[in-house]
Amino acid sequence: MGPHLFCRSRQKSAEPLSRASIFSVFGLGDKSDQSDKDESFTFVTKSPPAAALLKKAANIAAGSKEPNKTKVGKVTRKQVMDIVKTKSKDLNARSDEAAFRIIAGTARQMGLEIEG
Repeated sequence: MGPHLFCRSRQKSAEPLSRASIFSVFGLGDKSDQSDKDESFTFVTKSPPAAALLKKAANIAAGSKEPNKTKVGKVTRKQVMDIVKTKSKDLNARSDEAAFRIIAGTARQMGLEIEG
C-alpha cells in the first residue's frame, strides 16, 4: 500500500474528531503471516492530551512557568470529570476517582486550581 492510501485512510479514521483538537494516531502493520501479500494495517486513534483539554477548559493559552507559585486559571471538578470521560479509555486508572486524580495532577502541574 502506498503512502497516499495510508494518509487517506488515516484522515477518514480521524473524521469523528474535531479538526481543532490535537490527537494521536498510531498505524500498526498487520504482519501476522509473512506469506500473505496483503499489506494491511490498523489505525489506533487516541484522545487529545490532558494538557490540551485542560487549557481549553480553563480558556488559557499556556500553563504557568512556575505552577507552585503562579496560578494561571481555574477549572471546576465537573470540567475535570468531563475530561476524564473523554480520556477514560486511554488512562491507566481503575476508577473515575483515580482518573480524576491523574488529570488533577496534570492541572496542578500546569498552574491550574481545581474548584469544588
